[in-house]
Amino acid sequence: MSHGDGTLRRDDDDPVCAAIRRAREAAGLTQSDLAIRVGVRQAHVSRWEHGVRPTLERLAEIERALQIRRGDLLRAAGFVDD
Repeated sequence: MSHGDGTLRRDDDDPVCAAIRRAREAAGLTQSDLAIRVGVRQAHVSRWEHGVRPTLERLAEIERALQIRRGDLLRAAGFVDD
């Protein structure tokens, strides 16, 4: 379900949200660093990492900002096979 703000739903154990955090940390970025690269506030990054799943369009922006292949976050979360 979309909330109209670039998010779909909240789930504290969401694997996509956990994959975002792991990828950000692996890239050596802070939440603020990622927020600047995506063009959002740091609070958005915090919400993504704590269970508010971004839209697929925003997810693609996050992957570009982290310089990872499109679909890598969904693969890391177990939603897409290689």
